Amino acid sequence: MKEYFQIVGKITYIPLETGFWGIITEDNKKYLPLQGLPANFQKEGLQIKAIVSPSTDLSYFMWGRPVEIKQIELLKG
Repeated sequence: MKEYFQIVGKITYIPLETGFWGIITEDNKKYLPLQGLPANFQKEGLQIKAIVSPSTDLSYFMWGRPVEIKQIELLKG
């Protein structure tokens, strides 16, 4: 059974390596969505709320906690 939790944060583009999208919460926790970030949410500064689960996929990006997005909604942006 997967563990799900909610995060609220801001979408940000990280220009390391080939570049990727991340989520930074108000308390500065970093999440790396490996799966499930829709293209229309790949915009700098969007405020979102998401239901995520820890990802078991490997990532070569050494940034944030890898997660899979189950549900995401726009708060403002």
